Amino acid sequence: MSKPPLVAWPYLLPLDPQRAEPLYLQLYHALRQAILRGQLSAGTQLPPTHVLATELAVSRTTIVTAFEQLITEGYLEACVGSGTFVLSTLPEEMLQVSTQPLPLPGRMPQVSQRSQQVMPVPLHSLPYTPPMKAFQPGLPALDAFPADVCRLIARRSQHSSLELFAYGDPAGYRPLREAIAHYLTTSRAVCCQPEQVLIVSGAQQAIDLTARLLLDEGDVVWVEDPGYPRARDSPGSWGQGRFRST
Repeated sequence: MSKPPLVAWPYLLPLDPQRAEPLYLQLYHALRQAILRGQLSAGTQLPPTHVLATELAVSRTTIVTAFEQLITEGYLEACVGSGTFVLSTLPEEMLQVSTQPLPLPGRMPQVSQRSQQVMPVPLHSLPYTPPMKAFQPGLPALDAFPADVCRLIARRSQHSSLELFAYGDPAGYRPLREAIAHYLTTSRAVCCQPEQVLIVSGAQQAIDLTARLLLDEGDVVWVEDPGYPRARDSPGSWGQGRFRST
């Protein structure tokens, strides 16, 4: 790595205390532009923060803050005991797309039989949804959403176990399943255990799991018409079931 160049830093990195932009941002932008223009080439060692602070007549905190931002973004590298250097590979260079074509294998891999079954199934795009009206299928009462629960979640998360932020039981959060089972027992007279409760991400996943559990390829599926259009997609996406409307 090269030695610190003989640079008139106040001219290369002009700072104006009268501007609304904070000094550390001015320094950050000035250093970044000097690096991108090649005025500070790859491997150039920058002066120590206290020296540069004296040269620019600013606080050392201003220099450190600007340096840390440039290090985070990949323009500078701090080497303990050696100093701060301009990196040889800049973020802008890593975003460039190579024009060289990728080499193709001699034989293209074939998709699985299941993928071949799925390919003919049409993908239904969601139509334009007009303004919300009453009794729309698949649309809950959005105006009744308890917005206050967001504040409760934020307050609760500050004192929650780290296990909540990691992968948990595939069947769902155990205390939630216990609460649902208790509710079904007391309010719906359903004899239910937490082991019988499965938390899903939505109706589509519930339908898909139910279809995979109960249906075999070639089974006849009866659906309502009119009904939930996405209900047709789940069993049809993995098998060749025949659909009847009722």
